[in-house]
Amino acid sequence: MNSLRFLALWALFLAINMAQAYANWINDIGAEVEKSGNEVDDMGKDLDKIFAQDFFSQN
Repeated sequence: MNSLRFLALWALFLAINMAQAYANWINDIGAEVEKSGNEVDDMGKDLDKIFAQDFFSQN
């Protein structure tokens, strides 16, 4: 019976560790997506500045 209890606790411990690893993995993906989004926003702002300069220099 003690070995069964130990096995159940070990399985619970393993499940908790796997859930934490999965949560960290999802968090890392979210951070990468946010970083990429910020880079795209910065590129868009740069393009807006370039197009605004071109538009005003032609008129």
